[in-house]
Amino acid sequence: MARFHTRTGALVTLSNENKTALRNHPAQEFNNGVVLSAEPLRDNQLFEVKIDKKVSRFFLFHQNMTEKN
Repeated sequence: MARFHTRTGALVTLSNENKTALRNHPAQEFNNGVVLSAEPLRDNQLFEVKIDKKVSRFFLFHQNMTEKN
């Protein structure tokens, strides 16, 4: 199972052996919630994102992929 990199946004806490990311104070702060995978995804590798709770004040989910050459 994929894990998150230990370097995260200032308002993120990792748990569950870096497989779970929690956004600290989600209803009060919008910024600094960035997480990255610990390893690059392989070609055609599937991954799942599960959102356990939606905060109605700020609900923006951005997913970005970069390619390492």
